[in-house]
Amino acid sequence: MSTCSWGNCHSVSDKVNDAKDLCSRCTRKGADFMEPEQVIFQTENAFSRRRQELDPEPPPHEWRWWHIASVWLSITLSIPHFMMISASLSLGMNFIQCLVATWVSCILLALFACSLGWISTDHRITFPVLSRLSFGNKGAHMVTVIRILISLGWSSYLLLTSVRAAYHEINFFNDSNFPSLGSIIKLDVVQLACFVVIVGIQGAILFSGLQRVKKIIFYSSPLVCLGYISVMVWLWYQSGVSLSIILKSSGSMEQIQMSYWKQFWTSLGILLSYYSTIAFSIMDYTRFCKSQKDQILGHLTGILAGCSISTFITVVVVVVSNYQSGTDVIWELLDIVLNHTNLAFRAVSLMIILLTAMSNNLSSHLFFGATMISSFRPHKISFRVAGIIFSVVSSLVFPWRLFGGFENPSIIVEKKPSYTWLLAAETVIAGAFGIILCDFYLIRKRDISLAQLYQYQPITSDEVDDDEDFLSVDKRSSWYQRYCNWRAFIAWIGSLGPTSVGLLTSVKLIETEATANWIQDLYTYSWFITFLMAMVLYFILANISKPVPVQRKFFLLKEINNSELSVSYT
Repeated sequence: MSTCSWGNCHSVSDKVNDAKDLCSRCTRKGADFMEPEQVIFQTENAFSRRRQELDPEPPPHEWRWWHIASVWLSITLSIPHFMMISASLSLGMNFIQCLVATWVSCILLALFACSLGWISTDHRITFPVLSRLSFGNKGAHMVTVIRILISLGWSSYLLLTSVRAAYHEINFFNDSNFPSLGSIIKLDVVQLACFVVIVGIQGAILFSGLQRVKKIIFYSSPLVCLGYISVMVWLWYQSGVSLSIILKSSGSMEQIQMSYWKQFWTSLGILLSYYSTIAFSIMDYTRFCKSQKDQILGHLTGILAGCSISTFITVVVVVVSNYQSGTDVIWELLDIVLNHTNLAFRAVSLMIILLTAMSNNLSSHLFFGATMISSFRPHKISFRVAGIIFSVVSSLVFPWRLFGGFENPSIIVEKKPSYTWLLAAETVIAGAFGIILCDFYLIRKRDISLAQLYQYQPITSDEVDDDEDFLSVDKRSSWYQRYCNWRAFIAWIGSLGPTSVGLLTSVKLIETEATANWIQDLYTYSWFITFLMAMVLYFILANISKPVPVQRKFFLLKEINNSELSVSYT
């Protein structure tokens, strides 16, 4: 009887291969190409495809289900979720309808997150590495770029929210007008100082390293949850509004007239568009999980609890605050707090919003952005350097101008151009999401070779003296001609066809009057259409025109002695 040494398997069996110390199950999965403590090399230029942060996570894997649930609490109890549910209320949905839309999106989101989490828990890889499997080692950069742009947009908005909260906290009592820095920057001295300080704090957290960032995210989410709930309880207690009034009033705040089913699909599409892009990168967390049971239970608990609590808080805060004021409806949490007359409530709530926005930015966008930037040039850009780059760039895009001014209304309810572009990008990347899931589960049947995901350049037969050292790569190959899988890109582009007119209309590249109403209405279901179309097209193309395997030679790093690499062939 022996114990398998691959990853988190540790199965005890008399069928374990003594030579490789691997059970038959792990050998079939391609574990014989690479063990966790080993690093893939082909030639010296293979350094450009790897760094420790992107390697399969070595044991011990200590994250349990409550760690993943804590991450999802930090992601869902957020300013973006508050705005998305506010947008649903503005469509005329009541509390029950918002909750139903939230639960449906939670079920779908949990299914997607568990599907991707299964891959990362099984193989201990990140999303940028997995995308090489379907799009090719260079074609994957296109997916990564779009994902970075989405994270950059939301990160800059959360940065702006953090700065606004900090600025109003500083300017709490005197409400002074500070010297302006000119028409180009359009900020005063204190506002710019708040930007610099908060960007510096974010950069310092990311520069502290991957392990420290994980701990900060885990321990900050309970504090964010308590702070969010305290804001709701305080407002609700002071208003004296009963729950029946909240449930009744929540359905009479519409600003746009539309049918219930269109309200439902619009709300569901907004929620899924945002959270599905985050589910892409949840692999960066689940690769630390101890078992599949932990990652599945963590997703189910965190997503359902976090989204339900956040939806209830949003409905109560929006309805109660506007029931008291009786003026124009205020849809954004920060503006609700700033319009409150109780000074103690404003002071405490501004601090809670500041910490919530920074925590959500770290867990949802900064962490993922650093990982994805590092994947372009891993040998030159570490996680720490990438984190600083992403944090600085999120401020250099001038978010106060990007989102319509420093004191801005809700970008979702008002449908600002910046949000319509973000929603369009989230719709586009839904196709990539469908292709990756189809490729892994339907085409490859979960059978992949990790070694090939870390190769950089092919080796020709002229470079090999002994033909016996040469391998023929089977259907698990992630290598394609010119390092790009044209099947994936054709399926991706084709999936955008049915909703392309609505997409171009939404970003004002086509005049609304020039398109029929039913074509514009089709864009309401764009996320679902794009996702399903991409899966179907890729499945057809991958079965009609299968990629021709290219022969490759694989090296495994066994040890480093006196700065010399000692390699062996598999």
